[in-house]
Amino acid sequence: MDKMSSYASQIQEPGQGGGNFIQQIKIRKDSPNVLRLVDTPNGVERYYISWCLCDDDKKRPFIIENDREGKSILSQMLGDREHFYKGGILESVKDEVTNTGRLVHQEKDPELLLRIAYNNDPSGSDGSWKPREEYMFNAIQRWPDTEDSGNLLYWCKENKHTKALVMGIMAFKRLQDVRLNDGELSEYDINYIKKGAGFSTQHNILKAGANLPNVVIGPISEEEAVYQRYDLIAETSLSSAIDILKYLRNQIERVDKVMNSTWLRKLEEQAGMLPANPQVDLPQQEALLQPTPTPESTPATRLGGRIPIQEQKMEPCNYCKKMIPVGSEFCPECKTTLLEPCAKCGTKFSVLATVCPGCGKQYKLG
Repeated sequence: MDKMSSYASQIQEPGQGGGNFIQQIKIRKDSPNVLRLVDTPNGVERYYISWCLCDDDKKRPFIIENDREGKSILSQMLGDREHFYKGGILESVKDEVTNTGRLVHQEKDPELLLRIAYNNDPSGSDGSWKPREEYMFNAIQRWPDTEDSGNLLYWCKENKHTKALVMGIMAFKRLQDVRLNDGELSEYDINYIKKGAGFSTQHNILKAGANLPNVVIGPISEEEAVYQRYDLIAETSLSSAIDILKYLRNQIERVDKVMNSTWLRKLEEQAGMLPANPQVDLPQQEALLQPTPTPESTPATRLGGRIPIQEQKMEPCNYCKKMIPVGSEFCPECKTTLLEPCAKCGTKFSVLATVCPGCGKQYKLG
């Protein structure tokens, strides 16, 4: 069974329908959106994404589960989504009085639960940390983008590169219906018409007709066939423990207090900030990190004498400006993350740099 059919067969109910710097197709409402999916049916990746209100009160997306790597520590902290988030901070039970769901940990820290369950908006309109199921494809956008100058730009044609198409469960189901009715999606353009908002959003997708602007009938051209694609596996990989700690450390520390858990410690271990040895307490772990002297390097008898001083190169922290050792991953003074791994090759480099020195992957500063 191909990946699209496999994913479609696993969908049981509608989701609650992303932080990449890739070019994503923005579906316009109440208007034809003509595009061509490429590499289907297996050129698709499914993942689960949470939009979390961070320590600085800004919402950011975190990919917390995918089919290759499974569930991240952040996903485990939230709980089992298929069983009312059992075992996590979002675990709920049925309230016999109101006959509605009640958060198990609500009374222990109401402010924290309001933040996690509703992103500080009890109306529910600002979302939740609860993950949403999404699907990502490579696709060619047929309509032009309007630049700030007012000029029209056919981005895919100009850059000879696909864009990323991201959709939720309901849109994916409509897409699979079209595929089953009209054949493989990479063989023709589709017309995606989106109407409504919120839970009332309608996703209408059908095979594009010849009368639509810029539609391509039949196979794509030789030029389009060799457009550069996004690496969907890399783009849908789990958010790193370093990123999670950078933006959510305070909230996770509060979760640990409520649940009497060790999620923060697990993330620090995963990020390489602590040795992963749960059987040894912190003082012992720190002792384990110290080099053990060998008989050859330790004289049998020594009553004193000179000790060589090793000079350590220093540089100012980009944030607090205090002098710190060159190449520090974290500032020992202000605790700010200074180096992060590349999402593609894993090379660690400055969070203020925009090009990975290892593989050349480009970023932009948020």
